[in-house]
Amino acid sequence: AKHADRPESAGGSNEWYLVMEDLVGMSPLGEILDRLDDHAAHEEQIGRLAATVGEALSALHRHRRRAPLASNELGWLYLTPITEALNRVCEAGAFPELKPYVEKGFEGNGWRYHDLNTYLAKLQWHAAALAPPTIGTVHGDCHSRNLMIDGALSRIKFVDLETLSYIDDYLTDYGLLLEDVALYRYLPRGQRPNCLSRDEIVTAQSRIDYPYLPRQADSILRFQKGLIEQIETFAEPLGDTRFKPRLWLAIARNLILLASRQIPAQPLDGQSREDALKLVMVAYAEAIRLLDELIA
Repeated sequence: AKHADRPESAGGSNEWYLVMEDLVGMSPLGEILDRLDDHAAHEEQIGRLAATVGEALSALHRHRRRAPLASNELGWLYLTPITEALNRVCEAGAFPELKPYVEKGFEGNGWRYHDLNTYLAKLQWHAAALAPPTIGTVHGDCHSRNLMIDGALSRIKFVDLETLSYIDDYLTDYGLLLEDVALYRYLPRGQRPNCLSRDEIVTAQSRIDYPYLPRQADSILRFQKGLIEQIETFAEPLGDTRFKPRLWLAIARNLILLASRQIPAQPLDGQSREDALKLVMVAYAEAIRLLDELIA
């Protein structure tokens, strides 16, 4: 999105800002998906929306594409961010209740999952298959509030580009976007009226139960399908024939990074901490569920 040439202030305030001058008439992707929740009535529009988003991201991702310069791309792009984020989450001042789930495994919705190290070790066995063939430009914070779309569903503006990177896997943008539209917006403190309530998330020793996500959202499933078709179109000329398992890994990575972003700057008390903890627990459980299916 373009900014005005000169900063402005509000009256006599000491704070200055730059106006986003060309976002009039545009809406965040999340709001548009909410309006298109009736899959049967809006299937064509959802397909057009997925195509527009995919084409815009592909234009960004084509920029500065090259082969990775370093070895162990799986490690520095995916596994290291996962382990570093979880180390922060499990610290005493964050959410140490998650630590037994990470170290010993847990039961989620009736299914038994391994400890995190088991999954990381098995991923290493498949490092060659999971390594991206190229790296390049990514948005870096590609969630549904940072994609502004016009009423015709044909034009997109990217906002909040301070996270722009030139040395990442393009699937990290898609992983964050799918994590956001299909999961985050349904978690406690999400933007949807039917997001999970704290009472729907039941935790006990090494166990968590919660409704499956996303729910009551045919538009999200149709949008996800259309977006994967766009990824396939982009991946084919790159020779990226194994993008799907890496996409699953990208979604899992972003779920764990989502959990780490819940760490408060100041200690939380009472209900606020319980809500944040339950969000962290579901985000981790969903990430491990994806890793479990990926390994299988």
